[in-house]
Amino acid sequence: MFSLFRSGLKAFHGKRKILTLDVRFQTGRSCLKLIACLNRPYSRLSPISQTIALVLVLGLSSCANTTWGQRLEQSLSIPAPLDRGDTSATGNLENPDAVNPIATSDRNPENNPDGNPESSPPSNPEIAVSPTPSASVEPRPTPSFSVSTPPSPAVGSLVGSPGNSPATQTETIAALSPSLQTAVEAVLALNAFPWTEQADRWEKPVTRRQFAQWLFAMHNRLYSDRPGQQIRPSSPTAKPIFQDLPTTDPDFAVIQGLAEAGILPSPLRGNGAASQFRPEAALTREQLILWKVPLDARKALPKTSIDRIEQTWNFQDASQINGEALGAVLLDFENGELSNIRRVFGYTTLLQPQKLVTQAEAIAVLDYFGFQGQGVSAQDVVSTNP
Repeated sequence: MFSLFRSGLKAFHGKRKILTLDVRFQTGRSCLKLIACLNRPYSRLSPISQTIALVLVLGLSSCANTTWGQRLEQSLSIPAPLDRGDTSATGNLENPDAVNPIATSDRNPENNPDGNPESSPPSNPEIAVSPTPSASVEPRPTPSFSVSTPPSPAVGSLVGSPGNSPATQTETIAALSPSLQTAVEAVLALNAFPWTEQADRWEKPVTRRQFAQWLFAMHNRLYSDRPGQQIRPSSPTAKPIFQDLPTTDPDFAVIQGLAEAGILPSPLRGNGAASQFRPEAALTREQLILWKVPLDARKALPKTSIDRIEQTWNFQDASQINGEALGAVLLDFENGELSNIRRVFGYTTLLQPQKLVTQAEAIAVLDYFGFQGQGVSAQDVVSTNP
């Protein structure tokens, strides 16, 4: 086959005016380019010549990617690639008499002294085609989309808590009893005071400072349309009532204002023992009632006895209630179902007056201010001003 092919090339080697056959064989590392230059157009060849050309092409095509193809490529040292612009495969179609530089180099004695293609070194080193590297496609990172869920009107709008989603707020509030949950939601919905919700915060004790802030803010929020019922903050230049609350304290105006209004026990009410406010101390149940009831009844606390508390509330631990708080507990009883004790602690025969108040209980008690049916509720304000 090889000798026949070489003989055919030599036999038809001549003027290059006619058909150029370009057969490329990929053998893994290089490309075999075959050019058969015949002395007249293929259509004018004799039947025998046409048969020989077809046999050569078909025979060479069958040995692509085989050992035969590799040996054939080594035996035919084609000197230069055919890629010359747009005339790479067919030559110059506009000028068929143009000289093919590759064919010319084969006939040049300087390049090939003995006329043997096998002994002629490649005139163009680019004929050794390196394997085409596979294109590496780097995957583009999938963009992530941050979708912020709007808070629900019932829960999400209660507070500006950036770290908690509405689902988290719902779960934490749902852990409370239904009555506390309703009251807490209504109070926080009015945004009367700052609040950052945490999963375990509901059961944490509230400090005296915190409850004084919330009591002042929530009361004035519910009476925002009645300035004459609001509590006035104290002047920053006023003489401090409590020894541990100087004018430089950030909550001085609020706490001193509550004391000046007679809401908090203080030396102004003739209680010399109340000269210390202790802002960071935890609030107890009896202190919660003692501070809240004066804003409900809007009158002085009555004098009473432990027996009277036992007869009205049936508290088994009435003897543990401190003297001044007894009058607040009795007055709260006169408020019926809207009393602070019933709304926050439910039915009980034990007040546990020294038990610490949780933050959920402290917020829930602020849901209503009033006495014997005359008052204002946070739930009513929320429903009328959604």
